[in-house]
Amino acid sequence: MGDASGIEVRCYLDGALVGTSTIGHISSGGLDYIQCDAVFQGPSSQLVRIEVDYSGSILETDESNNVKEVEIIVHESTNGEERGIGEGNDAVLLALAIGIMVICLAAIQIGPGRVRKPFRKDRK
Repeated sequence: MGDASGIEVRCYLDGALVGTSTIGHISSGGLDYIQCDAVFQGPSSQLVRIEVDYSGSILETDESNNVKEVEIIVHESTNGEERGIGEGNDAVLLALAIGIMVICLAAIQIGPGRVRKPFRKDRK
């Protein structure tokens, strides 16, 4: 059992075929990836199934690991009320940022003035 070429991959969503792809070449024990595009409907749970070498054309020591199923749970829409980094504390973060900027500007104003070289008249 060595390298494999032309590995066909099928992607299913709730039993319906949503995409196929081919991995050109992969070494024994190696990894590769493909992309299957699908639209998830919700709220519900949906089953994603990936089948590799579904025809059994590649000689393997373990044929039982060619299928992977994952349940994806799609939650109800938030109607545009997504919360980002601040999780609703955006006003607090803005006030904190402005406060830090004011402190920095005050430190610049209070800090030492510009360093000047003394003027010497005796230079020729």
